[in-house]
Amino acid sequence: MLVKDLNSELTVKQITVDKTSVALDAGQTATYKVTAEYFGMVTPKM
Repeated sequence: MLVKDLNSELTVKQITVDKTSVALDAGQTATYKVTAEYFGMVTPKM
């Protein structure tokens, strides 16, 4: 029997970057913050 951990399989609702434009050319570096908002999990009542 295989039991999946559904808490580790969350779905991303929205990804936000703290800069208005994120683009890099080869060899360049930049610092920015990426935030992911996930859909909430609802546990069914039994």
